[in-house]
Amino acid sequence: MKTGFLQRQGFVRVKEFETPSIGREEVLIKVVVAGVCGSDVHAYHGTHPFRRAPMILGHEVAGEVVSIGSQVKKIKVGDRVTVEPQKNCGTCSYCRNGEYNLCKTKVMAGVGGWLGTFAEYFVAPEQRVYTLPSSISYDIGVLAEPLAVGVHAARIGNVQKHEKAIVLGTGPIGILSAVAIQSMGVENVFCTDINDFRLKTANSLGIKTINVEKESIEIKTYSYAPDGFDIAIVSVTSPAVINQALQLVRRGGRVIIVSVFTSDIPINMGTIQANEIEIKGSNVYTSEDFNQSLRILTERAQDLEYIVTHHMKLNEINEAMQELNNPKNQALKIIIDL
Repeated sequence: MKTGFLQRQGFVRVKEFETPSIGREEVLIKVVVAGVCGSDVHAYHGTHPFRRAPMILGHEVAGEVVSIGSQVKKIKVGDRVTVEPQKNCGTCSYCRNGEYNLCKTKVMAGVGGWLGTFAEYFVAPEQRVYTLPSSISYDIGVLAEPLAVGVHAARIGNVQKHEKAIVLGTGPIGILSAVAIQSMGVENVFCTDINDFRLKTANSLGIKTINVEKESIEIKTYSYAPDGFDIAIVSVTSPAVINQALQLVRRGGRVIIVSVFTSDIPINMGTIQANEIEIKGSNVYTSEDFNQSLRILTERAQDLEYIVTHHMKLNEINEAMQELNNPKNQALKIIIDL
């Protein structure tokens, strides 16, 4: 099978691998589309904490099941599916408590011997495979994973429908975090960015937008949230954004960190202490978040199709990485067609 293989930092080539075999509780998926995530871009540039060359990139996927193991019970050959791309031990205290996303020996697609989704075929345990509703296209199905990231952040942030929320950053994760907050009944969700194309896309989804290069967040939102926002979700890795979030939330507010920071950054501890601000990290998702993600996709498929801005081929992955690396480009979710 052909794969998108990160041979070294800054270089992906098409490389042939044997089609992987499946275990008794696994399924083999013919990949139709694979999404390019920001973490793939970090891996490409050598800045991701655990995704490192050499490896097959990719963990966002939608495709068709072509083979199943002897112990597979619910998934059938021919099913259209997506995958929650993590494997956990199942026995540690985190796994037993339903927090398997925090399992210390968890393996994500593309690392730990599990081949990534930039490949013609992908193997996954049945437990982490989800059938796509007939109304959802493969393009929409590939958004289940990034949307689940946003759902998890909103859920552990305990978002309430009467609250005021802001998301810093309108890449795919930022926009989909705002969509997740909307699904919890919050009417006015704000997003910030410097990219007018991304902000326009967010606005088309009913999200209030602010270009921080042209507008003051505080001035634009004062009449709506004079005491500050109840919750801020950080989905960009700019060091200044963390302290910006601390200034934007009210006293007693919450800041949820979704973005993956690869170096230490200074944080204003005085503001945290004086204002009793809660800061919480958000680490991917669980099955609860994935199921909710699929429900949202079913309800809003037509709206969310505009998040997919590009289709590219396996031999164009290097170009895809360069496209996403420019914060001014008109690119959101790039899909690799297999």
